[in-house]
Amino acid sequence: MKFVYTALLLCLSLSVSSQQTVGLFDYQSSTAEGYTLFNPIFTQNTFLIDNCGRIVNQWDFAERHGVSAYLTPQGDLLRAAQYADVPSPVLRGGGAGGRVQLVDWDGTILWQFDYSQDFSHRQHHDVELLPNGNVLVLAWEYKTAFEAEAAGRDTALLGTNGLWPEMIIEVEPTGATTGNIVWEWHLWDHIIQDRDASLPNFGSPAANRGKLDINFVGTPDTEIADWLHANSIDYNAATDEILLSSPYLHEIYIIDHSQSTAATAGAAGDFKWRWGNPQAYGSSEPQQLFFQHDAKWISDSLDNGGKIMVFNNGEGRQPVEYSSIDLIAPIRGVSGNYAVNSSTNTFMPLASSVLYQSSPTTDFYSSFISGAQTLANGNILICEGDDGHIFEVDPSGNTVWDYVNPMTNLGPLNQGDPIPNVNPIRKANIVFRAEKYDPNFSGFVGKDL
Repeated sequence: MKFVYTALLLCLSLSVSSQQTVGLFDYQSSTAEGYTLFNPIFTQNTFLIDNCGRIVNQWDFAERHGVSAYLTPQGDLLRAAQYADVPSPVLRGGGAGGRVQLVDWDGTILWQFDYSQDFSHRQHHDVELLPNGNVLVLAWEYKTAFEAEAAGRDTALLGTNGLWPEMIIEVEPTGATTGNIVWEWHLWDHIIQDRDASLPNFGSPAANRGKLDINFVGTPDTEIADWLHANSIDYNAATDEILLSSPYLHEIYIIDHSQSTAATAGAAGDFKWRWGNPQAYGSSEPQQLFFQHDAKWISDSLDNGGKIMVFNNGEGRQPVEYSSIDLIAPIRGVSGNYAVNSSTNTFMPLASSVLYQSSPTTDFYSSFISGAQTLANGNILICEGDDGHIFEVDPSGNTVWDYVNPMTNLGPLNQGDPIPNVNPIRKANIVFRAEKYDPNFSGFVGKDL
């Protein structure tokens, strides 16, 4: 405790400045001890900082992020990277990666797996380390406009670049640059449509909640090829389930990982649960998620363990746009399946609860990216990504730690410098997500902190 107190006084003395624009703004005694990992999107660096905002470790790369990064229990960095060797003229949406890397504490690449092929597939946004050491990889799967039309897609909802449904692969690392794909799931196996009765996937979306209506489009841009734009993937070891988030359709989904690849191509691979926008499967119930990011299960050992937390960005929320950190508690029926409300024809629960929002609500808003994490002391770490703002709140919603990323594509900002934009709508210091690790985290054993 004496060390923490001394460090706290030092942090506060360094942060006092009438000209302050970046760095550490606040550090209260109720802040969770630990180290925060983050990727500034427009840089090629990953940083681990302490609660004083001091860099504990830094990884520098030849290519930009793709865009997630995590520390493994061994202290290595698992990251998605942009596959720059063969630029894709086709699969070039936001969050495009194509490469997965495992990098040690000192920056040596231990494993690299490329998953990018034009007119076929490309990793994007997120990866997930499994307990067995394999890696779940989220990817786009390219379908031509002809293939999409043959599957029942309305041609008015097709552009010139085909359609990119989501797929997931599980990769077993086998060598420095090789891996075996040991499991797959393809959204394309789980689509339905009610336009053409002559097609095998014809049916009612409302009567087939486990499938996705190929003609449901949640974004105003009806010609977008990046149909779902899934931005996060999470794994629940206790239930052997996978959680996906689609901000464009404003839904999150649970699928079964316990089935074989062959079985997941059938009904066993349908959504077990979905939530956030019942209109996607024909219900008139109101939309509850708005361009959400970072859907994840909370660890059973923490407050609200087993429930799902999500950064509800709030883009398109009416009557005003604002962000919130939402808690969702899926309900299982007697049979073990996820419960559906008989009167609304929607998956339970009927509503989420709010873990954090500001007052007034519009003071907290990130239109895209961002994330949140429940910490061991009950606090929540929040990444308000479009401002490069990372902060921690206590259970009463009080800010106890406050930091603004100073790293940009042009290097670190000087204190007092205004934060520049890289284009009219994007600041140069934006951060996709942040993760905080406890000082007793196994990956820190033997590391110089």
